[in-house]
Amino acid sequence: MAQREKPGMGRIAGPEKPGGSRAPESVRRAGALSAGEPAQDGARSGWLLENPTDSASVTRYYDEWAGAYDDELAAWDYRSPDEAARLLAGYAEPDGRVLDAGCGTGLSGHALVAAGFADIVGLDISGDSLAVAGRREVYRHLLRGNLQSVVLPFRDDSFDALTCVGVMTYIQNNSATLREFCRIVRPRGHIVFTCRDDLYRERDFASVLDGLAEDGDWRSLYQSPPSLYLPGNDAFAEDIKVIYFVYEVREAPHGLGRGRKSE
Repeated sequence: MAQREKPGMGRIAGPEKPGGSRAPESVRRAGALSAGEPAQDGARSGWLLENPTDSASVTRYYDEWAGAYDDELAAWDYRSPDEAARLLAGYAEPDGRVLDAGCGTGLSGHALVAAGFADIVGLDISGDSLAVAGRREVYRHLLRGNLQSVVLPFRDDSFDALTCVGVMTYIQNNSATLREFCRIVRPRGHIVFTCRDDLYRERDFASVLDGLAEDGDWRSLYQSPPSLYLPGNDAFAEDIKVIYFVYEVREAPHGLGRGRKSE
């Protein structure tokens, strides 16, 4: 695969564009890029445990949370971005193009760079979160978009790999979104994503994953046991864990599978 130039400041495609110079590394990693006192664990946890899927509500909440998000997640010992990046590095070539779907403030992008990836595109619903992500200078491009859209703003086979970390909670029709992931990732490319173990059971997520495999969209390579998700948050701790998944996109036989392109 041809070597690509190193990324600079991420460009946001959409109505909101971040400005300003590059923040110091300590600030970028902590996420303290705007003023605001972190909320109490209980207030944040209560909203998270409501499992909202309304796009407008999710957008508003994460826009308001963007400035304090990284600090609070660090206090909760949030581990998923690093673990997902580590998993992807075990399957995907480091010079491939990666979509960070639901990139938020860029924690996953930072982890992907640390794992050896350099050509990363970020997509998120929150403009304020994208502004924080842009200041990290780890993304080739940043786009504002809704993962619940029927069609994502990318052509078929646009990416070699995709990560989606801490996002499935907010997506009502997981099957449609995952099918879109298979469309925009090339055949034999890799998709790494997470799902909370409580929602995995409640939403019968296993049937969704198996359905895409039966339709020829992908095949499973790895599924982790439930692992610590937010061990520093009292509402999650040992009670709510996270499951990691790795899938390989399959060829579409005779136009079927991979998003059912023939329909």
